Amino acid sequence: MKFFYDNRSCTVRVFYEPVVSTSGNLYAIELLSRIISEPGGDTIPSANFFKAANKKTVRDIFILQLRKLAENFTFLEHSGIRCSINLTFDTAEYVLANQGVQRVIDYLKPCLCFEVSEIFFKHADTVVIDNILYKLMSLCPLWLDDFGSKASNYDALGTGFFSAVKLSAETFHSLASDSEGRILLSALISYIESRGMTSIIEGIEDELLFSLFMNTRATAAQGYFWPGDYELHDLVEKYTHNN
Repeated sequence: MKFFYDNRSCTVRVFYEPVVSTSGNLYAIELLSRIISEPGGDTIPSANFFKAANKKTVRDIFILQLRKLAENFTFLEHSGIRCSINLTFDTAEYVLANQGVQRVIDYLKPCLCFEVSEIFFKHADTVVIDNILYKLMSLCPLWLDDFGSKASNYDALGTGFFSAVKLSAETFHSLASDSEGRILLSALISYIESRGMTSIIEGIEDELLFSLFMNTRATAAQGYFWPGDYELHDLVEKYTHNN
């Protein structure tokens, strides 16, 4: 899929980042987008790209990710692997207004969940947001993404909309840096799990952070510590060898 960004032609490619459990096995896969400029093949930071992208471009990339899941649905369903896709507020409104997209999501439901970040809550008042999340939850499971990255929305933890909470890398790095922070981290994870949600830690980048993750009660984690530059089938095989 090609777009123009900063007066350059760019190709958007879907890649897969593993979410790994404490046992070392694959817990889930997050679908992300890699933006490649042409010519030259330089990778453009996705945050910059999506900040500048218009609504249609973001929606088109979302549809591309759904298409990739559909192409691999039989394999994913057989493997029992759930895949997550990030959902912006604008794309959520698009999904809820488009019955054709909803039918695709219903087909993919056994393997699909949506990640909604805390920024999502800033786009409208509580009643509107709750209504949107309630409708989305009926389509597929929802994960609360990047918890603590902007403004920790503790109210969201008690809504019942989310089946998992992903602690942001910033939150984990900050709390795990000293003993008092680790006490707070443990309490936060315990609270999340006590509400029936899975806790996932982001930002595991090296052996030290991995060891800190393993000393928590979190269910799974993701980050550069686990290379994700694989084709989908190869990724599943690599991280399910202990099953």
